[in-house]
Amino acid sequence: MDNSTKNLMNQALHAPIEDLALVETHIRLVSSTSEWSDVAILIDEGVKAILILLLHDDHVLSILRFCLSVNDSVKAIEFLARNNGQILFCCYQGNVFSQEEIQSTEKINNIWSRVQGQTTKFTLEDIRDFFDRIEKNSKKVGRGDSFSADTKRKVMLDSHGRCMFAGCGQNLGIDDLTNTEGNFSYLAHNIASSEQGARGVIALSEKLSDDPGNILLLCDKHHRLIDKVAAADYPAYRLSEMRREFCAVANNLLDGLGYQPIPVFSVLWPVHRQVISAPSNLQIAQSLAPIRCRMHSQLNDISDNETILRETNPEVAQQVLRHSVSITAEKILSQTHSSRYRAGLFAFGLMPYLIALGAMLGNKNNITPMLKYRDSGQWCWPLEKPIGSFYSINGLEDLADSENEVLITLALTAEPESLIRARQEIAESIGAKHIIIKAYPEYMGNGALGHPDDGCAFTSSVQGLMHFLKDKKSVNKIHLFPCASNAACVFFGQAFDSHHADMLVYDFCEQSMKPILLIANSENRCVISHI
Repeated sequence: MDNSTKNLMNQALHAPIEDLALVETHIRLVSSTSEWSDVAILIDEGVKAILILLLHDDHVLSILRFCLSVNDSVKAIEFLARNNGQILFCCYQGNVFSQEEIQSTEKINNIWSRVQGQTTKFTLEDIRDFFDRIEKNSKKVGRGDSFSADTKRKVMLDSHGRCMFAGCGQNLGIDDLTNTEGNFSYLAHNIASSEQGARGVIALSEKLSDDPGNILLLCDKHHRLIDKVAAADYPAYRLSEMRREFCAVANNLLDGLGYQPIPVFSVLWPVHRQVISAPSNLQIAQSLAPIRCRMHSQLNDISDNETILRETNPEVAQQVLRHSVSITAEKILSQTHSSRYRAGLFAFGLMPYLIALGAMLGNKNNITPMLKYRDSGQWCWPLEKPIGSFYSINGLEDLADSENEVLITLALTAEPESLIRARQEIAESIGAKHIIIKAYPEYMGNGALGHPDDGCAFTSSVQGLMHFLKDKKSVNKIHLFPCASNAACVFFGQAFDSHHADMLVYDFCEQSMKPILLIANSENRCVISHI
């Protein structure tokens, strides 16, 4: 976007317009290049600034400021809303716009997305009343409507009788000290019911006073915290975020009651002696939700050699890991018999051992690995729906009818120089051709394989590739150079089958890569050996 377009779309880069005719001229210019659906009036704490936003699909398209009489202000808003769109009124309560924010459409967009809980619809009469009161600098005295029975019922249903404050979740139907049953909850406004209250906002306080979306159910402690002890720390937008997140998490967990219960395992092998955090119950529920399953009983932690792996030297650790892969796979398979070999697997560690674990588990069961998503630092899937094709396979057309050895690069998170260099050196030394499985640029990263359904399809595709290499190209050995997420490594390993070519797996070492272990077949059994 060039400077002239920026100036047009964000009039707030300049002084507020002081003439209605100039407002109309500006809007005609904007409408010649863009269309909007709704109009919003966005104010900050104490009404230090008033921004007029033009919205398209709830996205801020343009920003405008004007300083007009009450009548002309109403006419300007009416002119902006000529397409029968909504007129919205919203407050960035507890915050004052900075000059930098006002002059950035991107920053205002970010603010707009955070304050949806402090929004109401306005009529032209509401607009007139607002600008009239701004001109007279008047606040209404008293409180808005009391909580209606319907509002109380809706808030109680949304909260499931639990404190909605982030990290609390206390059962408000029982007293922790006396174990007495009753109602120990408090209803608290995000935007205060009174305009003169700590989180009061002109016009909004009255309109949102009995709106369930503006009300939290809290325990006594957190009710006092947000209203008396630390009110300044909890502006309305933060409380609204708490409410939204609580409802989303609670519904996510409760939805799991309708899912199939399956055993869940964690295998957390240290990486460079760093401890790996286990998934929380919430992360487990969110990770299993895409496959419509929930955890049966409790998490089965199989990484019982973690201390040895962290404290011993690398050579000994490798030997321990090799044995651990086999023992871990046997434990998981033996404990999933009653669930028809369906389970969730939270596995993390060095890539070669995750691939080996996948190979030992095999592809004849329904054991689904879960993703440790690096961008959020949590166990979760970044995509709500599978995307299907997120990678390409190149190099097959260069293969001859008989290739004894080939190289495969698995580049889903990155394709670093050290990998390319090591691959070229090995290819030249053994005279082998290479195949590249690579995420498309728009998906490259830790979340390239971002949904378990994509993982299952990926395993099937790699299995077909392995069949092709062995049956059609007579490949007996594969040199694998992986750079992929923990889940992608296990999914890849699960593609290995009893009649596939042996697979030599490499890992990063200083500025290059070196072979770590060999995954092979012996009498129809998968065996792992170190190099």
